Amino acid sequence: MLVHLIPPSFSYDLLSFLYIFGIPRLILTDNERVKMNKVIVTDMDDVLVDLLPTWVKVLNERHHLTVKVTDIIEWDMGKAFPTLCPQEIFSVLSEDDFWSIVPPRKDAVTGLQKLREKGYIVYVCTATHYKNMKTKIDNCLFKHFPYLSYKDIIMSHNKQLIDCDYIIDDYPENIRGHKAISFLMSAPHNKNCDEMVYDFRVDNFNDIIKVIEELEVVESE
Repeated sequence: MLVHLIPPSFSYDLLSFLYIFGIPRLILTDNERVKMNKVIVTDMDDVLVDLLPTWVKVLNERHHLTVKVTDIIEWDMGKAFPTLCPQEIFSVLSEDDFWSIVPPRKDAVTGLQKLREKGYIVYVCTATHYKNMKTKIDNCLFKHFPYLSYKDIIMSHNKQLIDCDYIIDDYPENIRGHKAISFLMSAPHNKNCDEMVYDFRVDNFNDIIKVIEELEVVESE
């Protein structure tokens, strides 16, 4: 029996993409998995980096608007920017210059590194459109998290397919029904999320580290 981080149900196109970008073999035998440390899968946007505040700021400046980050109470950005068309809202995400100004979230850089130093295997899983992948990763993620490489990146819109021990995301649907222990990173657009969807709601990576350490202590007893 095989245990998969990326199971056979993934398309060959995606597997080819992962191979091209240097993703390591992600199919593990039971014996290999037992010997390995626990796996953490974390989202990028609004978990590792502050996408939403930067996105809102840029749209406000370009279109002379006054939308606040706290106005984004749903996943649909269009509802907070009703005067803009989808192209005006989302074209920003394909710009190299935009990703170069997106900053890391507080404590994310040191927090993620601390988890790696503790022996956890960490993957960044993003649902980014493949056309934006390179500029986003090179100009933002690697800029702020230089200890990561393409071998640490997974691209998937269905994170429930990824086998891991802990999963971190700001989008409730990415963790709904996931078998891993789930952390919902607090954000305006998920403040009304049903508590049954996630295991822990957190504000930063310090919160995550504290919870994981407590869980590991309980498990070892």
